[in-house]
Amino acid sequence: MNTYRVYFRTDSQVATHEFKAASPAHALTLARQHYIDDPWDLDFEPHDDGQPVNEIEVCDMDGEELITWTGDDGRSRSSSSTTS
Repeated sequence: MNTYRVYFRTDSQVATHEFKAASPAHALTLARQHYIDDPWDLDFEPHDDGQPVNEIEVCDMDGEELITWTGDDGRSRSSSSTTS
């Protein structure tokens, strides 16, 4: 299992959380479920508007973007050829 840093973004806020997962796609699945199950666990900065998350980005621990989910329609895109 690898560790992935995941960014949860609204139009004006961002929160980060790390997940251990078998692949970037698995980390994205875990992140989306985490947001559904426990959104209050995420420490959004700034803390002033409470907008819904509209983007979840999975990065490796070096900060390279691997896969991103955007919008309510569940679109996701891979940013590299990484399949781990």
